[in-house]
Amino acid sequence: MTITQVITELPPNPDPATDSADDFSDKAAASVLAQKNMVPELNTMIGQMNATATQVSSDATASAASQSAAASSAASAAASAASSVASATTNGTSTTSLTLGAGTQSLTTQTGKNWAPGMWINCVRTSDRSKSMSGYIDSYNSGTGALALIVVAANVAGSGTFTDWTLTVAGLPGSIFNLVDLSLLGPSIKPSLLADFANAKRLDSRFVYTMTSPLMYTDAAGILREAAAGVPAFDHDPTTGRCLGLSMWEARTNVLLYCRDLTNASWTKSSMTTALTQTGADGATNSATLLTATGSNATAIQSVTLASSARYFTAYVKRVTGAGAVEMTLDNGATWTAITSSINTSTWTRCRIPTQTLANPQAGFRLATNGDAIAVDFTQNENGTFETPPIATTSVAVTRAAPSLTIALSAFEFNALEGVIYAAGDVGFISSGNATLVRLDDGTDNNRFMMRISSAVLKLQSITGGVNDVDINVGAPTVGVQAHMAGAYRVNDFAASKDGAAAVTDTSGAVPTVTTLRIGGEPSGANMVNGRISKFAYYPRRLVNNELVALSTL
Repeated sequence: MTITQVITELPPNPDPATDSADDFSDKAAASVLAQKNMVPELNTMIGQMNATATQVSSDATASAASQSAAASSAASAAASAASSVASATTNGTSTTSLTLGAGTQSLTTQTGKNWAPGMWINCVRTSDRSKSMSGYIDSYNSGTGALALIVVAANVAGSGTFTDWTLTVAGLPGSIFNLVDLSLLGPSIKPSLLADFANAKRLDSRFVYTMTSPLMYTDAAGILREAAAGVPAFDHDPTTGRCLGLSMWEARTNVLLYCRDLTNASWTKSSMTTALTQTGADGATNSATLLTATGSNATAIQSVTLASSARYFTAYVKRVTGAGAVEMTLDNGATWTAITSSINTSTWTRCRIPTQTLANPQAGFRLATNGDAIAVDFTQNENGTFETPPIATTSVAVTRAAPSLTIALSAFEFNALEGVIYAAGDVGFISSGNATLVRLDDGTDNNRFMMRISSAVLKLQSITGGVNDVDINVGAPTVGVQAHMAGAYRVNDFAASKDGAAAVTDTSGAVPTVTTLRIGGEPSGANMVNGRISKFAYYPRRLVNNELVALSTL
């Protein structure tokens, strides 16, 4: 018998200390797959070695010395193969006394494992594989071998306390996959609808996106772009270039005319010259205005006739020459807001005046020093108490509509009796009003189940027959900081978790009958999230609370 089986060399190990998220993900996938494929290779080789040993030992013409050498060779090879499996950098053992059950399980295993938070681990009793539990890594110290697992109840088999455990990687590091496949959280979790807006930058064809006007957003290079009417806008962090998700904002009107061209007569200049010569915040040449002071306290002001209302004034500003004070006003100079320290000569900065309630606003700029110059683009005087994306104007005021994103519940596997919704996103403003991340309804306000910010806190709410019988508060979000929330529903069994915090429950409540899922707002543009939705997922069963907590960390 000839040993022909070759063991395929393992690929480079993933290193959470040095690899980027993408590199770690790729290496981890390759490593797990290679180890899986190695098992049949090892089994084949061991079989060939055993067959060789049997053939040699039964060969009457072979010498006893030869028989002994062959048997020793087979045993050595088998031991080497077994050692190869045992030394895999993603497997381990532990003698820590553990009681099978959900929650945090702390144990000590071998050092130097290529493990990272978020990876899924099976913890199986070595002497009785019917006793097991699995969960994701909360922390691992490669120097001491200290390991903390978060075990979900649905993945616990058997009961009892034991000290012989085998640890194996059961999946890829789900925490860095950003909802590409949330089923990596374990076999008990399988979403029937996934929408990874931030990474995919596109919409599933089953969604219906409606937007009757253009919507501006920042691209990965930090440049302002305009998505045409009906085209989803995916916003980015202007500094890092990271995609923040689908942009969803309420309707607003910019009442400043010629918001980019301050050479127009609608802007009254004093001791100031203007020229449409600057490359704008959208990268277009000669689209922004150069303002140059020809005397001290030079101004450019535009007056608008309006009834008293809350106004918010913003503009993109860049210093061109000089170092003197630069200010903005919304009340014709009764008050001035300094923006001197906010602007620079290399990048555009969106500057703002805190909201003011007044009639007939007069918005503009003042340069304190003769000879100083600034570039100005996308000036905006909008109705409201916070800023929204720029709205381009020329000869008339322009209103930007609110977008709508919906999907019929019949378009995917939906469970009317129980389930979980997950959403992640950030908001541009928090008030005492409402801002909706996700809502399921029947087209009315009488029957709806939703995640929204209400009274400045994030809530899971359920309204049946016009009665708000579930109102779970999971804490206040932070402006501009992404929040992750998972909420579960079942009659008299509601729960929600935000950013990995302990689940908050409500054991009294009905489940409304609903037909439509809405993301980022409510019907007719009401209660828009006024920010970005980065991810969404739906699960057609009521996950246990520990699973909700794990889900809300992604």
